[in-house]
Amino acid sequence: LQEGAVLKKRFDDIFDSTRYAKALEAIRTTKKEYAGVVKDHHGSLQGLAAHKLAATGFRDEMDKIRDQLSQIQDEINHHSDEINKHDVIITQYNDIQGDVEEMRERVDIKASQIDREETRLV
Repeated sequence: LQEGAVLKKRFDDIFDSTRYAKALEAIRTTKKEYAGVVKDHHGSLQGLAAHKLAATGFRDEMDKIRDQLSQIQDEINHHSDEINKHDVIITQYNDIQGDVEEMRERVDIKASQIDREETRLV
Protein backbone atom coordinates (compact mmCIF):
# COMPACT_ATOMS: atom_id res chain seq x y z
CA LEU A 1 0.00 0.00 0.00
CA GLN A 2 2.80 2.32 0.65
CA GLU A 3 3.95 2.16 -2.96
CA GLY A 4 0.53 3.29 -4.11
CA ALA A 5 0.65 6.25 -1.77
CA VAL A 6 4.15 7.15 -2.98
CA LEU A 7 3.04 6.81 -6.59
CA LYS A 8 -0.01 8.94 -5.93
CA LYS A 9 2.17 11.57 -4.25
CA ARG A 10 4.48 11.65 -7.30
CA PHE A 11 1.51 12.11 -9.68
CA ASP A 12 0.15 14.89 -7.45
CA ASP A 13 3.57 16.58 -7.41
CA ILE A 14 3.84 16.33 -11.21
CA PHE A 15 0.35 17.71 -11.79
CA ASP A 16 0.81 20.43 -9.17
CA SER A 17 4.07 21.54 -10.81
CA THR A 18 2.37 21.52 -14.22
CA ARG A 19 -0.46 23.61 -12.87
CA TYR A 20 2.12 25.95 -11.26
CA ALA A 21 4.04 26.22 -14.56
CA LYS A 22 0.81 26.98 -16.43
CA ALA A 23 -0.05 29.65 -13.85
CA LEU A 24 3.40 31.21 -14.23
CA GLU A 25 3.05 31.18 -18.02
CA ALA A 26 -0.38 32.80 -17.76
CA ILE A 27 1.09 35.48 -15.47
CA ARG A 28 3.94 36.12 -17.96
CA THR A 29 1.49 36.40 -20.86
CA THR A 30 -0.78 38.75 -18.94
CA LYS A 31 2.23 40.82 -17.86
CA LYS A 32 3.32 41.18 -21.53
CA GLU A 33 -0.20 42.20 -22.56
CA TYR A 34 -0.39 44.80 -19.81
CA ALA A 35 3.11 46.05 -20.67
CA GLY A 36 1.88 46.66 -24.24
CA VAL A 37 -1.21 48.45 -22.96
CA VAL A 38 0.93 50.58 -20.64
CA LYS A 39 3.25 51.43 -23.54
CA ASP A 40 0.27 52.47 -25.68
CA HIS A 41 -1.19 54.58 -22.89
CA HIS A 42 2.20 56.17 -22.23
CA GLY A 43 2.46 57.14 -25.91
CA SER A 44 -1.07 58.57 -25.82
CA LEU A 45 -0.22 60.47 -22.64
CA GLN A 46 2.84 62.03 -24.26
CA GLY A 47 0.73 63.08 -27.24
CA LEU A 48 -1.88 64.60 -24.97
CA ALA A 49 0.82 66.41 -22.99
CA ALA A 50 2.11 67.92 -26.24
CA HIS A 51 -1.42 69.01 -27.18
CA LYS A 52 -1.91 70.52 -23.72
CA LEU A 53 1.35 72.44 -24.03
CA ALA A 54 0.34 73.76 -27.46
CA ALA A 55 -3.11 74.71 -26.17
CA THR A 56 -1.55 76.57 -23.27
CA GLY A 57 0.68 78.47 -25.70
CA PHE A 58 -2.30 79.31 -27.91
CA ARG A 59 -4.31 80.42 -24.87
CA ASP A 60 -1.47 82.72 -23.73
CA GLU A 61 -1.13 84.16 -27.23
CA MET A 62 -4.89 84.69 -27.41
CA ASP A 63 -4.82 86.55 -24.07
CA LYS A 64 -2.02 88.81 -25.33
CA ILE A 65 -3.94 89.52 -28.53
CA ARG A 66 -7.09 90.31 -26.53
CA ASP A 67 -5.08 92.79 -24.45
CA GLN A 68 -3.69 94.40 -27.62
CA LEU A 69 -7.18 94.52 -29.10
CA SER A 70 -8.48 96.22 -25.97
CA GLN A 71 -5.70 98.81 -26.13
CA ILE A 72 -6.39 99.47 -29.80
CA GLN A 73 -10.12 99.82 -29.08
CA ASP A 74 -9.29 102.36 -26.35
CA GLU A 75 -7.13 104.29 -28.83
CA ILE A 76 -9.93 104.21 -31.42
CA ASN A 77 -12.40 105.55 -28.86
CA HIS A 78 -9.96 108.31 -27.86
CA HIS A 79 -9.38 109.31 -31.49
CA SER A 80 -13.12 109.22 -32.19
CA ASP A 81 -13.68 111.64 -29.30
CA GLU A 82 -10.95 113.90 -30.67
CA ILE A 83 -12.51 113.79 -34.15
CA ASN A 84 -15.91 114.71 -32.69
CA LYS A 85 -14.35 117.67 -30.84
CA HIS A 86 -12.66 118.84 -34.03
CA ASP A 87 -15.90 118.41 -35.99
CA VAL A 88 -17.58 120.78 -33.52
CA ILE A 89 -14.76 123.31 -33.93
CA ILE A 90 -14.91 123.02 -37.73
CA THR A 91 -18.67 123.61 -37.63
CA GLN A 92 -18.11 126.71 -35.49
CA TYR A 93 -15.46 128.01 -37.91
CA ASN A 94 -17.75 127.34 -40.88
CA ASP A 95 -20.52 129.30 -39.14
CA ILE A 96 -18.11 132.17 -38.49
CA GLN A 97 -16.90 132.07 -42.09
CA GLY A 98 -20.51 132.24 -43.29
CA ASP A 99 -21.10 135.26 -41.02
CA VAL A 100 -17.93 136.93 -42.38
CA GLU A 101 -19.03 136.38 -45.99
CA GLU A 102 -22.47 137.75 -45.19
CA MET A 103 -20.87 140.86 -43.65
CA ARG A 104 -18.61 141.31 -46.69
CA GLU A 105 -21.66 141.22 -48.93
CA ARG A 106 -23.33 143.86 -46.74
CA VAL A 107 -20.17 145.96 -46.87
CA ASP A 108 -20.09 145.63 -50.67
CA ILE A 109 -23.78 146.61 -50.87
CA LYS A 110 -23.20 149.61 -48.60
CA ALA A 111 -20.10 150.59 -50.59
CA SER A 112 -22.16 150.47 -53.81
CA GLN A 113 -24.87 152.57 -52.22
CA ILE A 114 -22.27 155.10 -51.08
CA ASP A 115 -20.73 155.22 -54.57
CA ARG A 116 -24.17 155.79 -56.13
CA GLU A 117 -24.95 158.53 -53.62
CA GLU A 118 -21.59 160.19 -54.28
CA THR A 119 -22.12 160.11 -58.05
CA ARG A 120 -25.59 161.45 -57.65
CA LEU A 121 -24.30 164.33 -55.49
CA VAL A 122 -21.57 165.27 -57.82
